Parts: sequence; C-alpha cells; structure tokens
Amino acid sequence: MRNGAVLGFNYPGSPWYAEAYALLTEEGARPETAPTGQRESWLRRIIPG
Repeated sequence: MRNGAVLGFNYPGSPWYAEAYALLTEEGARPETAPTGQRESWLRRIIPG
C-alpha cells in the first residue's frame, strides 16, 4: 500500500499508478488520490503505437 501511495503522490498521471490504484481498490482499499492517467491494456504494452 505504501508504494501505491508514493506513486499517487508523485505520479498521479502514470499508467503504473492507474494499475496500482485498480489493484488497491479490488482489495478494498480506498486511496485518497484517484489516477489521472489511464490503464494500458496488455496488448498495448507489447505492441506500442
């Protein structure tokens, strides 16, 4: 949880924080900062563009 909080504070627009936020909310946690970026699909990660 601490790593997710650091990501949210420093990089709220990061796709990594969007992914961490989704994982935290699935576990029932309520992070203070909502992500401003979007999650990337696994396909987009392996085939950029």
